[in-house]
Amino acid sequence: MVKIEGCDYRVSKEMILSWLGLYGEVLSDVVEDVFEDSEDSEGTNATGIYSVKMKLSDDIPQLLPMDGRRIKVYYRGISKLCTSCFGRHTRRDCKNEKVQWIDYVRNFVNKNPQISNNQYGKWISILERETRQKSNTQENNNPKQTQSTEQASSTEIREESKRITPSVVLQNANSNGDEINDTFIQNSANLEASTATQSTGTTSQDGDQLSQINLSQPTMVDFNIPETDEDMTKLIDTMIGCGMTRKDVETNIEKRKKMYMAAVRDFNKLHTKKGRQMGTRKNSK
Repeated sequence: MVKIEGCDYRVSKEMILSWLGLYGEVLSDVVEDVFEDSEDSEGTNATGIYSVKMKLSDDIPQLLPMDGRRIKVYYRGISKLCTSCFGRHTRRDCKNEKVQWIDYVRNFVNKNPQISNNQYGKWISILERETRQKSNTQENNNPKQTQSTEQASSTEIREESKRITPSVVLQNANSNGDEINDTFIQNSANLEASTATQSTGTTSQDGDQLSQINLSQPTMVDFNIPETDEDMTKLIDTMIGCGMTRKDVETNIEKRKKMYMAAVRDFNKLHTKKGRQMGTRKNSK
C-alpha cells in the first residue's frame, strides 16, 4: 500500500495517478484515509493522506515535486531521504552541506526527463525564473560594475548606520526570534549610549541633536506580517505553494508575530527611558 501526503486537497487524483503510473501498476482507486470517530457524522475526520494499492516496478522517491507541491510518499521498504541534503542516509549520519528544496527539484527534473513539465506544475516556472536571475547576475558581475556596486554599498551602509530601525535589524538577523530581539536590544543600547553622551552638553544645539535621535515605531510590515485577512490568506497560499506544510506556515507566522511584539515592547521601554533622560537634563538646567 502506497500512501501520499502533502496534497492539501490541491492535487487531483488524475495527477496523482499519472505520477504513480511512472513507478508501477496501480491496482486500486486512490482513497483518502480517515480516523475512527463515532461522534463524527459530517466527514470531518478526514486526514488528507491518500492510499493506493500498487505493484511497483521501480522505487518511488520519498519526496516528489508533484504539481507544484512537495509530496511525501510512504510504503513498506521505501528508501528514506536525509532531511538536510536529501541523500540516502539518516540526518544524524549526514556530513554534507544542506541542500535547498528548489535544488532538489532541479536535480530531480534533470534526472527524470520522462516526466512532463505539466506534471511538475509551477516548479518549472520557478526553476526558469531562478535561471534567468542567475544569468542576469553573472552578466552584471564585471569589474567596473562590481567597483561601483561596492562604492554604492559603502555609501548606503554609512547612511543606514545613522538610523536604527526594526527593519534594519530584521534584514541583518536570521529567522531566529531570539537573535532578532537581541540585535534590537543591542542597537537600542547603542542609541541610549549616544543619548547619554549628548546629554552632557549644555547648548541648545545639543538639545536639537538629541531630539533628532529617534527609533522608528515597529510595524507589522517590518516583520512581513500581513495587515488584512485577505493578504494573510495570500501569504499562506504562497508559502504552501512553495512546498511548506500548513503546520510549518502557521509556526513561521506565529514566530513573526512574537518577534514583532518583542520589538514593540523594546521600543516602548527605550523611549520611556529616553524621555526620563531628557527630563532629567532639562531639570538640571
